[in-house]
Amino acid sequence: MSESEFECSVCGETFDSKKGLHIHEGQKHPDKQVQELQHLLEKIDEEADKVSEIKEKKKELKEQVQDLKQEKRQLQGTISNLEDTKEELQQKLESKNSEIEDLQEELEEEREKEAELEAETDSQQRKIEKLQEEKESLEESLSQTDNLLTKLNHQVDQLDEDIEE
Repeated sequence: MSESEFECSVCGETFDSKKGLHIHEGQKHPDKQVQELQHLLEKIDEEADKVSEIKEKKKELKEQVQDLKQEKRQLQGTISNLEDTKEELQQKLESKNSEIEDLQEELEEEREKEAELEAETDSQQRKIEKLQEEKESLEESLSQTDNLLTKLNHQVDQLDEDIEE
C-alpha cells in the first residue's frame, strides 16, 4: 500500500483519496460512522462533565479565595490591634521602669540619710556619754566641795566659838 492509498479499517479495501474512503464507509459501513459519532458524543459529554466539574471547582476555589481574603482582613485587624496593645504595653513598661528607677534612687537617698542619721546618732550618743561622765565628775566634785564647805563652815563655827570664848 502506497502513501497515496487509503484503506478501510473495517473491510481492508483501498482508495486513491480520502474522499473516496469516506464515501465507501458511508455507503458500505454506515453504522461505523454512527459509532464514531456516538463515540464523539460520549467524548463531548465526558468533556462537558469535566468542564462542569472544573467550573464547580473554580467556583469553590473562588469562594475559598473570598473566605481566605476575609480571614486575611480579620487577621490584619487582629495584628493591628495586637500592635496597638504591644505599643501600649511597651509604654507602660517604660513608665514602670522609670518609676522603679526613681524609687531606687529615692531608696538610695533614704539609705544615705539613714546612714548619716546613724552616724549622727552615734556621735550624739558619744557626746551624751561624755557629758554623763562630766556630770558624774561634777557631781563628785560638787559633793566633795559640799563636804569641804561643810567642814569649813564647821571650822569657821569652831573658830567663832573660840574667838567668843
